[in-house]
Amino acid sequence: MRVSENVPAGPRGVPPAPGRLPSVLACRACGSHLQQFLDLGVLPLANAYRTSPSDAGGPVYECRIAMCVNCNMAQLQCEPDQAQQFHPEYAFRSSSSASMTRHFAQAASEIRDSYVSHQNDLVLEIGCNDGVFLSSLADAGVRHLGVDPAAAAADAARDLGVTVSCTFFSSRFADELRAAEGPAKVIYSANTLTHVADIRDTLTGVSTMLAQDGILIIEEPYLPDIIRKNAFDQFYDEHIYYFSALSLERILAQFQLELIRTLPLPTHGGSMRYYARWQESVRTLRRDPRSVWEEDSGALEFHELSTFAHRVSQNREKLATTVQTLAARGETVAGYGATAKSTSVINSCGLTTKQLSYICDNTPSKIGKYSPGARIPIVSDAIFRTSPPEVAVLFAWNHGSEVLTKETNFQSGGGRWLTYVPEVQLT
Repeated sequence: MRVSENVPAGPRGVPPAPGRLPSVLACRACGSHLQQFLDLGVLPLANAYRTSPSDAGGPVYECRIAMCVNCNMAQLQCEPDQAQQFHPEYAFRSSSSASMTRHFAQAASEIRDSYVSHQNDLVLEIGCNDGVFLSSLADAGVRHLGVDPAAAAADAARDLGVTVSCTFFSSRFADELRAAEGPAKVIYSANTLTHVADIRDTLTGVSTMLAQDGILIIEEPYLPDIIRKNAFDQFYDEHIYYFSALSLERILAQFQLELIRTLPLPTHGGSMRYYARWQESVRTLRRDPRSVWEEDSGALEFHELSTFAHRVSQNREKLATTVQTLAARGETVAGYGATAKSTSVINSCGLTTKQLSYICDNTPSKIGKYSPGARIPIVSDAIFRTSPPEVAVLFAWNHGSEVLTKETNFQSGGGRWLTYVPEVQLT
């Protein structure tokens, strides 16, 4: 079963300003008109960590977010170079968070128990990163394959016993894989489909690989949660799409796939798990109340998006002013979590080494490097404990409970946390 022949052609690009990545003129999902609702300015690639403070800056892009007037797909108007983004030394590791490691273990257990019924059933993961999801399936002897273009992450997955193909998932790759391995009973993708510029080609590959009785399971940050929480740091170059149930339902329909269930998740500050299968004559979608909310409340209407953009502007201004005031008073301020989201916050708020002494992180591949754009030193989180700042900006707010439990001595010793989602607060 293949993609419908009447899907519009892909969007055409426009020439970029010198040194900037190009932009698209039309919706990548359906080819219709885009209406911009947010502009965070010119930003560096979120995971383009520098090896020295004097490194060349690397590519930049205009972080402008638009909504399709036809299918409601929110998307980045920049057209990124995915080879630059997901290069062999790509630094992000899914297992760097204990809570995410537990989450993926639970997801793997559910999938094994609910959807893997025969020894020969294939579980395919698109964007397997360091293998944290597939490793428990591998340990249980489940037939599986992870696909990821980042060589270092793929090697980490192999070290856990995961079978990995180090490449971008595409329709061409899916044709070859189907011929070699047959269809997949389960296709799982977490925090990956929103990263894929040519989503129609990816879904063509999904339609090639998904067995007739198979299940497609997608986890991604949920746009209405981003709006409600003023989580403007979710907007960066790797997040090309911002899914709602409505927009995902519409693009899946182009490929004869239908949503059958939506399940809210706490991951990444508010995500949704979507379950889809081949279309049937009788619809059976089980909508979580939040999926209904996005239609009933008008959350995806342009006037609400404009209100959201205004709140974001106020948050950015207040955060920048707060950090600058603290630094001007002589207080030491540092960041907690060298996340991709922190790149958006730091650079869209104009923060520099004059305000932020360092950013601590527990990912070995980031430690000793410098943040994209502002080039703030990234140090081990051990430094945070031995030489704590007076104020810490919680860039890893989506892991807030885990961080606060881990760093109880910071606040008991007089340290204060500065947060900015849903609003700027110093506690």
